[in-house]
Amino acid sequence: MVFDEMGERNKYMGCFRQILGVSSGIGSETARVLAMLGVRVVMGVWNIAAGKDVKETIPKENSSAKVDVMELYLSSMVSVRQFASKFESVDLPLNFLM
Repeated sequence: MVFDEMGERNKYMGCFRQILGVSSGIGSETARVLAMLGVRVVMGVWNIAAGKDVKETIPKENSSAKVDVMELYLSSMVSVRQFASKFESVDLPLNFLM
């Protein structure tokens, strides 16, 4: 991995990122790369099954990857509020929102 060669991995250890839209495409790739860098990732997805599929593939490359899936429908303020409340109850810092 290019980041390991540049010593970037330690730079991101302990960071926490929330990523939206990660059940496919560039979102799932972003989650994978960040998890490989040691970032704890929470994936906000409307399709829980697809999000869980992505979550299951990431530890195959890095067994210490920390990835969580939480349901989130961005078109529903009720869902957004429920997501925010659930996220706050986990009591983790939010370093970046993608």
